[in-house]
Amino acid sequence: MPDLSEGDAAAVSTLRSAVMRLSRRLRNQRVEESLTPTEMQVMATLARCGSATPGNSHARSMSSRRR
Repeated sequence: MPDLSEGDAAAVSTLRSAVMRLSRRLRNQRVEESLTPTEMQVMATLARCGSATPGNSHARSMSSRRR
């Protein structure tokens, strides 16, 4: 990770905290009958990239995480 200025480090810390709070809030508001996070990831990949076999879908999902 590159060296960050003091202001950038503070901004990163603030953003990380906000994302964690939002994640907890969304997880708590999820309806029991809704899709799991993994199922939502698959649906998002299919919506973004079109139909795919399970293997192709997994490869696309993994490549998008590396960016």
